[in-house]
Amino acid sequence: MKNILIFLLVLPLVLPAQQELSESQAIALVLKQHPAARAAALRVQQQKVLQGTAGTLEPTQIFHNVSADPDLGMFGSTVLGVSQTLPAGRMVKATRQFYQQKEQQAGALQTLTQQQLILQVRDLYQHLSYLTGKAVLYERLDSIYRNFASIAETRYRLNEATLAEKLALEDKAAQIRLMRETTGHEIAFDQIALAQLLGLPEPVKAVAEPFRKIDFSISDTSRIAQAAPALISRSEISLAQAQQGIEQAKLRPSTSVGVLGQYLGNGAVYPGWQVSLQLPIAQKGYRKAIEGAALQVQVAQQEHNNLLLEQRMTLAHLLHEQEKFEILLNYYETRGRGLAAELFRSSVANYRAGEMDYVALAQLLEQAIGIELEYLENTHLLNRTTIEIQALTGF
Repeated sequence: MKNILIFLLVLPLVLPAQQELSESQAIALVLKQHPAARAAALRVQQQKVLQGTAGTLEPTQIFHNVSADPDLGMFGSTVLGVSQTLPAGRMVKATRQFYQQKEQQAGALQTLTQQQLILQVRDLYQHLSYLTGKAVLYERLDSIYRNFASIAETRYRLNEATLAEKLALEDKAAQIRLMRETTGHEIAFDQIALAQLLGLPEPVKAVAEPFRKIDFSISDTSRIAQAAPALISRSEISLAQAQQGIEQAKLRPSTSVGVLGQYLGNGAVYPGWQVSLQLPIAQKGYRKAIEGAALQVQVAQQEHNNLLLEQRMTLAHLLHEQEKFEILLNYYETRGRGLAAELFRSSVANYRAGEMDYVALAQLLEQAIGIELEYLENTHLLNRTTIEIQALTGF
């Protein structure tokens, strides 16, 4: 623990020069070089390539037949040839459709991956903005409590205050300085985390917006159906339908064509050709596979409906949370801010004039600080809720 504390104290001194990045720049960077983003892009490319396998031919058959002939002897006739099975056109079409749906699913997964990365970046920048707001508050409180400690020192020398009062105010001033330093270290660690997310070798100095409420509202909740999770779920339906098409195509006949050469024992050579037709005569197994694929389509549809229901319930909860924090912030803006300012003003004036003892002073200051910290916390929670709503609805 001692080593950790020493590291925290010297961390700001050993950090290398920091790269400054705005939130939009960080988002562009993480979408470009994060491994998850690259993997998602490669997955889309992979499915495009696999579409070219739809018309893949089965292995070519090379055959050599030897048969006896009553006139030409035991090795009277030798046949050497090549045969190739051709896939049914419907099977080629169904397979190509299957890989096209896989490409669309990969695209939806890529969008979801990008949204998750954007959410992480936005959340980090929001937290950094929140910590910066706390740092500003603690800096102001540091100045106030140092002033109180100075007044208490003077009053103690004049025998107007007890030693306990003097020490209590000095201790409170020290606690405020510690909170200020701790907030600075939290900011430093967030910058390191941001650099790791972006794949950069040194901490990033996030150029965050001033800490304030994010204004965002949504009236069209149907956007849930167009967001990435819903698109992925819908692609499962399309994939199941494409798989059903493949199973149905297996009932279609396929053909084989070939050429051959026949060599007779008397030295004569005759060319030839062959055509064969493969028919799925025993269709019971094929019919069961089609039935199973049709049931999978229904399963995918119900899972999609369930996802939409869960997403709408999540959105309703987030909207309720957003409304709750809006009400709390409205109280601060209409009453709390003015009350906190007056508590700070009157406590300083009355304590300096000797009209207030330490107990009353401590109560007023704790009330004022509580109002300010609660405002910061509620604003932070509101903003995080808003960011989650944006991610859920694809904004």
